[in-house]
Amino acid sequence: MLTGDVSRVLVPFLFVLIVVFSIGPAWAEKHTPKPPPRASEEEVLYTCGMHPQVIQKGPGRCPICGMELVPLRKKSQSGRTIIIDPAVVQNMGVRLARVSRGSLTHSIRTIGLIQAPEDRTVVVNLRFSGWVERLFADETGQFVKKGERLLEIYSPELLTAQEEYLLALKRSGPKGALARAAARRLRLLGVPEEHLRKIRRRGRALETVVIRAPISGFILEKKIFEGDYVPAGSDLFRLADLTQVWVRAEVYEQDVPWIRMNQMAVLKLSYHPGRVWVGRLSFIYPSLNEKTRTLGVRLTFKNQDLALLPGMFATVQIKAPVLDDVLIIPEEAVIPTGQRDVVFVAEGQGRFSLREIVTGLTGDGGLVEVREGLKEGELVVLSGQFLLDSESKLKEAAGKFMGGHQHGGSPGGPKDSQDQDKTSPNKHQTSSDSTGIHQGGKETGGKKTPPEAPSSAETYWTCPMHPEVVKFEPGECPICGMDLVEKKVGSEK
Repeated sequence: MLTGDVSRVLVPFLFVLIVVFSIGPAWAEKHTPKPPPRASEEEVLYTCGMHPQVIQKGPGRCPICGMELVPLRKKSQSGRTIIIDPAVVQNMGVRLARVSRGSLTHSIRTIGLIQAPEDRTVVVNLRFSGWVERLFADETGQFVKKGERLLEIYSPELLTAQEEYLLALKRSGPKGALARAAARRLRLLGVPEEHLRKIRRRGRALETVVIRAPISGFILEKKIFEGDYVPAGSDLFRLADLTQVWVRAEVYEQDVPWIRMNQMAVLKLSYHPGRVWVGRLSFIYPSLNEKTRTLGVRLTFKNQDLALLPGMFATVQIKAPVLDDVLIIPEEAVIPTGQRDVVFVAEGQGRFSLREIVTGLTGDGGLVEVREGLKEGELVVLSGQFLLDSESKLKEAAGKFMGGHQHGGSPGGPKDSQDQDKTSPNKHQTSSDSTGIHQGGKETGGKKTPPEAPSSAETYWTCPMHPEVVKFEPGECPICGMDLVEKKVGSEK
């Protein structure tokens, strides 16, 4: 009797245990929430070597040029280094240069205006009034020697001073106080010693006084004629010694750090081919021209044969000092961003790193000094830098786009993804690149229409000028830079 009761209890219990162990794992697996699937590390994207904006899963041909697509490697985790397939690098036309140590030279080429030297220019004027009785130097541009007669002038004021001097000589002699005072007055009026000796020798005042050239030079200005009345203080002539000339030149603001006093300069004239004048930089003006943003400099040149005349334009080349033992790279390798200078450094095996540098002076031959950021022997990119930069940004965006929209990135989670698979049989007909450019548009009348957005997305963003650009978040068009326009699925129909 007891055995039958035990059997009646054990049999249902064993049946329940069998059911639990057989159904339980399947039920638990079904109802346990699963984490969103992770992107496969083995997944390979393909791109076009000529059009890096074209990116898709699986091999194929570029829809723009028809070339075979090549595998695209992912961006490294450092954030400052990108890895690009060597075939893509070759198609981009990337050129490299090695960082080296050497001398940096610079020549500043500018246009100069030849001027008469101010330190060799004199003005002839009078300290008394009178009338020009005779004019010996009567032509502008005439060359006169030092001591040569320029004019004779009659002055009542000067005649009176001479008579007072003669009277003082008779009363007190040449060494008397009155005679010395009268002679000093004549000298202060500009009467030369030669005229005073004539007065003492002849014993009478002379009616006219001869004015002679104080230096040898050319008459640049003549302001009198015979018979003119000349008041005291009037300028009569301007003479200049042109055996040495000044050249006024303007130097651009970026060349100012190269300018030093006594630097050697070379001057050439267009109508004297092959001839060169060598001079030096003699003065640097203390301020810049606010309109032209240039700095004025003055150069001095010998002109013994008088081939350089004031008013001529000449080509001037200033030889800046040489900087020895500095790191130099070609200027085209530097990418100025406005706030800093950067270069792409090639690390081999398709790896490129973006590095910030501190540059110095720019020399001849397109070379620039590097003060910080690079080492001797490293390779920098000379051409294709912006393509590399674009490639790195495209691949970064592609990784985000693929991971966000194909691997659990939809708002609905796994269930919505399953529903999308059921309702969107053509979801694999389009492919997207890192900027949301889809290459699976339909052909209608020979024209491509924008690709369809995934059915799970109600809103997408596109460019009004380039409808093939499709994103699922706001942004800018990678082709023209315009802001993307928000659209609803089905609104374009």
